[in-house]
Amino acid sequence: MRDEGSSAELVIRVQGVASRVTTDEFADTQTLLGASGEFESYERDSPQRITLAGLPAWAVVETWRSKGYDFDYRGAEYFLVSGGKGYSIYTQTERSEWSGARAGIEDIVGSFVLDNVAPSVSP
Repeated sequence: MRDEGSSAELVIRVQGVASRVTTDEFADTQTLLGASGEFESYERDSPQRITLAGLPAWAVVETWRSKGYDFDYRGAEYFLVSGGKGYSIYTQTERSEWSGARAGIEDIVGSFVLDNVAPSVSP
């Protein structure tokens, strides 16, 4: 999802995870993967435990500058595991737009609902 009037973006990624993977482990792995990118600079705020879709989750706010760019990004990442799936929600905007975009981003992320009901299979 992208706000055409700004640089704000929101991406949801769902991937299968082993049944023993916890939300904490998934968040740690995904955060390390994201931080290992090629950045001119990278700074991570303290991760926060939150509730997302009624489940325990993690939120991580970051600031970074990608190589070749003359501005910083600011964004939040959200992670949770449920029903053998790992959910990652990535948000970002130019740092100068973050304070104006953050409330809208949090509203969208806060409305996130999981439907883990398996579809019925007809014989």
